[in-house]
Amino acid sequence: MNKISAVIKKNMLQEIKLNNGFTRNEISAHMHLRFPTVAKFTQALVNEGWIIESDAQDSSGGRKPRVLQINPKVVSGIGIDLGINSIRLVLCDLSGEISFRQEYKIKGSVPVVNQLKAIIKEVTGKFRKIAIKCIGIGSNGFVNYLSGRSIYSTHMAGLDDIPLKDIIEKEFGIYTAVDDISRVFAFAESQPGARAPKTDFVYIFLDSGIGCGIFLDGKLLRGDIGVSGEIGHIKVSDNGIRCGCGNTGCLETYASTISIVRQVKEAIAQGVHCSLSGKSGISIDDIIKAAREGDKLALSVMTEAAEHVGKVCANVLNIFGIKSIVIGGKLKEAGELVLGPVRRIVKEQSLGLLANETEIKASSLNDDGGAVGAGLLALNSLFDSGEIYKIKSIRGEK
Repeated sequence: MNKISAVIKKNMLQEIKLNNGFTRNEISAHMHLRFPTVAKFTQALVNEGWIIESDAQDSSGGRKPRVLQINPKVVSGIGIDLGINSIRLVLCDLSGEISFRQEYKIKGSVPVVNQLKAIIKEVTGKFRKIAIKCIGIGSNGFVNYLSGRSIYSTHMAGLDDIPLKDIIEKEFGIYTAVDDISRVFAFAESQPGARAPKTDFVYIFLDSGIGCGIFLDGKLLRGDIGVSGEIGHIKVSDNGIRCGCGNTGCLETYASTISIVRQVKEAIAQGVHCSLSGKSGISIDDIIKAAREGDKLALSVMTEAAEHVGKVCANVLNIFGIKSIVIGGKLKEAGELVLGPVRRIVKEQSLGLLANETEIKASSLNDDGGAVGAGLLALNSLFDSGEIYKIKSIRGEK
């Protein structure tokens, strides 16, 4: 295939994906190509499995045009949610459909990057015949998306100043995208089938860490240096405890799952009555359950945490004017225990004309959302760059 043909095919794939389907006439008009040329190259792409023809559209009469769409199963990507205690991996196609999933416990005695490489090697060895085109990683901590570098993690050892993208690409010879876990969850939320609108929304990730993904005009806001949405490190108290980032009074020190558990344990140790007193290994699940059952301490800590989140959401709303906020992460499981106070504070502290138009709801994503979002992020990055047509896929060892 000569270079001109390769460029035409690449541009056609990009246009079809960007517009979520195109007829041949639309491709001809949009790319300024003669119809016979379009017919020739689109047929080649159909034969190669890159695109499929959908059911006919409605038309004004005569032969109905066929819509060409990217074949979601033509390529797959590995998506990884690199958590504090475990590594969740999925193999998914362009539609987000999962063909394989596995969760691995992190071993404290082995460097996390070495564990990551071993897991990827194991999985690619199992799926030699699948065209795995890329790897996406959602990492816990501060990540520079542009360079794929893990800057540092406040909760995990072994992720400080690590060129994670370069390490994985060198090991496996395949395109790798690395981003913050909150942003890959946000990317998954932006895909068809999720509850968020597909243009403007803010995804708030409330888990062991706190962050957000901001979608404007259908695109994830990244910032000039590849870091954005770090709302967990917005100061919410002048006299707060020190955060892992080095500052004091950060939202994360009040509203993360780790901080909520810490506050409840400290209050119990100080003699505050709680139904969880005497229980070993108190978890966030225990606290949510106790709060639902009316435990005053658990309910108070959960409510205060949600109110702090609401204050930050009100500021985000006032700045961006986005009228859809999606709450995700572990704390979405608390439902109205979190959503209720967040809505109340947003209504009280944001501009009325914005608050009255804003919908605040829980994410529809399950626990695989971060891994799927990471895989889709990598696959979409390849399509956006046009590199997916020529890049090689992983093959396992023989």
